[in-house]
Amino acid sequence: LTLGALAQRLLALASLEPLPVAVAPVVDAGGVHQRERIATIAEWACASGVPGDLLELGVYSGETTVMLAAVASRYGRRVVAIDDWKPGTEYRLAEEIRPVFYNRIAGYRGIVDAMELDGTSEQFRSAIVGRTLAFAFVDASKGHEENLAYLRAVMPWCLGPVAVDDAYSVDVLRACDQAARAAPPWVHLRH
Repeated sequence: LTLGALAQRLLALASLEPLPVAVAPVVDAGGVHQRERIATIAEWACASGVPGDLLELGVYSGETTVMLAAVASRYGRRVVAIDDWKPGTEYRLAEEIRPVFYNRIAGYRGIVDAMELDGTSEQFRSAIVGRTLAFAFVDASKGHEENLAYLRAVMPWCLGPVAVDDAYSVDVLRACDQAARAAPPWVHLRH
């Protein structure tokens, strides 16, 4: 991160409107309305004039992607949607869920850049290097090292909020704390 880029990030953050009070109390309310809250925060970033696109890392079936795409379409932005669709203990095989994602985003294909990449890979980093982001949502919870790699890859390019799912996990919290300390002026809020 260059001094110029840091100064640009500080100026962008200093010029933002405060998060609406009605939104702030529900941010830590659990997963019941998570997609709506994520879309609200992304909309706040766009409405506040934060430049850039919206990133979702870990899209699974695309339910949040569709909500982010609706926000992006209202503000002339794009959504970068990334998942490796690898099978895990709670997920169906990629052959079953990937088509669900593409069917779900069909109405937004013109503004969603869907990429099948591992969030810790060099290909992922190359795909976002230099791309200005107004908002990022990391929902690809794995272990500490993976989450730290996701955040380190995303934070230099994101001028607005970075939301991270699974904040109940010690590994995720450690990764957020380490990434925030390494990239001031980031502030990590948790309940």
